[in-house]
Amino acid sequence: PECEELLTLVDRTKHEPAIDGEAFPDCQPSWYWTATPAAYSPADYAWYVNFYNGYCDWNNRNVSGFVRAVRVSQ
Repeated sequence: PECEELLTLVDRTKHEPAIDGEAFPDCQPSWYWTATPAAYSPADYAWYVNFYNGYCDWNNRNVSGFVRAVRVSQ
């Protein structure tokens, strides 16, 4: 998902993970890559959402992180 899409899943009333645990019971309290490149260096950096506390930032694409599959709504 794009950064803004993934941020819609964040629940800032929760942490570790900052997400609805009933809807997403297997979500790790860690960070998940998005498909949004970082303007700083689009070929090397991308945005992620951290579900430990609900914030987002960018990092080098070489760093390991989780991913979340998405599909077009029906």
